[in-house]
Parts: sequence; C-alpha cells; structure tokens
Amino acid sequence: MSSLPLGIALGVGAAALQSLTYLQSRHVVGQAADGQLRLLVVAHAIQGAVSLALLPLLWPANMPDWTLYAGPIMVESLGYLAGQACLFAALRHTEASRVAPFLGLKVALLAVLTWLLRGRGLTPMQWTAVALAVSAAWLLHWTATTRTPAKAIFALLGACAGYAISDLYIGVAIERMAPVSPLHAALTACALSYAFCGLSVLPLWGRVRHIGWSDVRRSSPYALTWLSGMGLLYTCFALAGVVLGNIVQSSRGLISILIAPWLARHADWGHLETAHPPHAVARRAACALLMTAAVALYVLGRARP
Repeated sequence: MSSLPLGIALGVGAAALQSLTYLQSRHVVGQAADGQLRLLVVAHAIQGAVSLALLPLLWPANMPDWTLYAGPIMVESLGYLAGQACLFAALRHTEASRVAPFLGLKVALLAVLTWLLRGRGLTPMQWTAVALAVSAAWLLHWTATTRTPAKAIFALLGACAGYAISDLYIGVAIERMAPVSPLHAALTACALSYAFCGLSVLPLWGRVRHIGWSDVRRSSPYALTWLSGMGLLYTCFALAGVVLGNIVQSSRGLISILIAPWLARHADWGHLETAHPPHAVARRAACALLMTAAVALYVLGRARP
C-alpha cells in the first residue's frame, strides 16, 4: 500500500478509536463533581508513563539536535492539553455523538493556520474539500432532535482551536526531525508529546482530592485507547499531511453516530446517549457522502496543484 492510502486508512482507524474514547471519557467525567480535572490529570499521567517507557525503544539513531524539535513539541502539547480540557468540559453538557461531528470545524481553522503561519496555500479544489468537510460536520450536528447547550458549543470551539494549533505543530515537529523517516518521526513525536503532557499535569495532581487506584482503573481504558489512536493519527499526518489527515479524521462524527448508541446499550451506559429515530440516522448517513467527497476532492486537488 502506498503512503497516501495507508495514511488515509490510519486516519480512519484513529477516528474510530477517538469515537470510542468520547463515550469512555463522558462516562468517567460524569462520575465525580471534579471528574473533568480528575480525568485530565490521571489519564495523562498514565499516558506519560507509557510514553516514557516507549521512548528508549522508539528513539532514532539519527535523531537531530533537540533544539530543532523541542519548541514545536511543547507548543503542540500545550495546545492539545487546552483542547482536551475544553472537550471534557463539553462532554459534561452533551452526548459524545454530538461532540464528534462539531469537531469537524477544526479542519477550517487548521487550513487557515497553515496558510497564515506557514505560507502554504491550498488549491481551490482543496479549499472546496475543506468547505465540504465543515458542511458535513455542521449537518451531522444539526440533525439532532434537540439543540446542543451553549456551554457545550463554546467549550467545543475552544477544543477546536486548541486541537488546530496542536495538529499544525505536529507536522512541524515531524519535519524538524529529518533525516528520521516520517513514520519513525511520527511515532517518536507522539511519545515525546505525551511524555511532556504527563509531566505537565503533575502540578495539578495536588488539586485533585483523594486520587487512588480506583481512578487509575477507571481512567486506564480511556487513556490507552486515546494514546493508541494518537499513534495512528500522528502517522496519518506524516503520510497524508495534516489537513487531509484532519478531513479523514472528521469521519469520527459518523462513526460516533453509528457506534455510540450501540456501545451505550451493550456497556450499560444507556444514560450517556439518546436513541435517534431511523430517519435521523438516514440523514446523518447522507452527510457521510459529503465527507467522502471532501477526501476525494482534497486528493485530486493535491495531485493537480
């Protein structure tokens, strides 16, 4: 499989794992009054420990000087942490199947940031692809039978901004690790980022009362699923590019709509998701065609700049 189809496949895999984590995190966040901060701290401590253990195995022999990539790693990690905090806040107020489609707005922010900060413009066809991806995200969002709370919308906008900054600098960090191969650099950058995130949340440990093994047990499924998804996403960005990777990643909206109700029922989390009528599911499935068209248009635009 060539690099571009492989990158798209990895992006779909990342989207599927992310869709699962939205339900997992909504479950954990709702179990305590400080569940949002508790999950942020405990999950990233777990991810940081795993990443630190993996770094000696992943470290490339031809790694360049740390001054070239340390700055981008720090910026993307802090942007991600800010976005994740906003995401957890949104999940306190609305369902996982509504959160995922709304995050498609990140694609537009990312394209604009790439253009403004890195001077890399997109072709008209690629801008059309971005517009289609955003339209699909909005349509998936508005097919819900009830409106999303304003608190959740503002939190999701913050999440989109944090994630857009993070994704942009993931690409910068991977480029700065040359001559390391893109795939190897992506996995190393992922481990470095989550090791840094794990260290960054340690000062918040004292603000969370009575952290125990029960918190580690509840947070571990989310933490490990998310970290696995991020490994796929980083390699997707390395092979397919950050903007295309995000368009593919936007498929998490449809995936969440399809799997969240089923998982909620079979994991006894029925209180986390509302059942939707068949006609609403059909409208949402039609929106998935827009997302597929967005991927195709972006690839065509890239092949014919």
